[in-house]
Amino acid sequence: LVPKIITLLDDDDVFVRVSAAEALGDLGPVARAAAPTLAGKLEDADPRVRAAAVIGLGKTAGDDVTYTGLFASALKADDASVRIAATRVMSKLPAVTTASVENLVAALVDENEHVRAGSARALGSAGKDTASSVPALVQLLKDPISAVRTEVAQALGAIGETTPGMLADLGVAIADPSPKVRRQVVLTLRGLGPDAMPAVPQLVQALDNKDSDFRILVIESFRPIISDVSELLKPLLKATKDPDREVRRTAAYEIGEIGETAQEAVPTLFLMIEDDVDRYAARAAVNKISPRDVPLLIKKMTNESPFVRITACEALNTLGLDAAEALEFLEGRLADKALQKQAEMGGDYGIRRCISETVKKLKRVK
Repeated sequence: LVPKIITLLDDDDVFVRVSAAEALGDLGPVARAAAPTLAGKLEDADPRVRAAAVIGLGKTAGDDVTYTGLFASALKADDASVRIAATRVMSKLPAVTTASVENLVAALVDENEHVRAGSARALGSAGKDTASSVPALVQLLKDPISAVRTEVAQALGAIGETTPGMLADLGVAIADPSPKVRRQVVLTLRGLGPDAMPAVPQLVQALDNKDSDFRILVIESFRPIISDVSELLKPLLKATKDPDREVRRTAAYEIGEIGETAQEAVPTLFLMIEDDVDRYAARAAVNKISPRDVPLLIKKMTNESPFVRITACEALNTLGLDAAEALEFLEGRLADKALQKQAEMGGDYGIRRCISETVKKLKRVK
């Protein structure tokens, strides 16, 4: 089959030649024997054939640096479709891309936006091996076309190498007018982890963005970047005051994921539990943190909200002997006839049973 298709590459009909190149490409490595003939078709008189040949060559020859020079030449072709085809192929051939970094960097300033975007995508596909292209990519964060800026931001994240200038420009790009660009920039910063710390101030400012989904993405990005718990809690606690319920829920979840070291967030979370909308996310966060401030928990046991009281009681129960100072108070709550009557009527949400179990636990531990 392959030899027959190869002969069609020399057909007089342009569409036959194009179809033959596409068919060989679809066969992939099975048609590797066609690679030299496809390489020759990069000199075809018709740009449509040359573009199809570039793609076909990439699919049949695979990531073989033997043809690097041909792909590099295709990046300089007069017809944009051929240049675009070259970037598409190279984005799937990391070895070829690594050997063609200079050519792809040159293509970043191509007059065609699709070539610029494709070149950025190709450079990102090879990861750290194309780190030398970072300065040129950073310049392209100011490209007038949002699709190009998006590809650049993604490529910078894929390469993973940071420079002060790059982080500064990514920080500025958090406020990009395009939602897609903003989202990709934040995803890139999140992927960079602690190396992205210089951009945190701009991420905090992004909590004021009008798009609630974007604010959620920003909130989810603080934890991978900020390692200091006190600094991490500052933007997360700010987000608990957000007007959007899903944003607040996300902030509570992120605080809970910090775990026991997030003790200073407990008072704020208890205030959220008093709210009918926020209580479930806040309760889950408090349970993950395991509050250790016994006086605060005792105080919350007298709160008007039964959800606050049950959460405080559960926390005291978890503390065990560390909550010994609460024993006398809890025994007093058990003796309270009004609370006993409320429990008998089924209106205490299991609080009395929790108090009873906690008292027994504390006495047994002592």
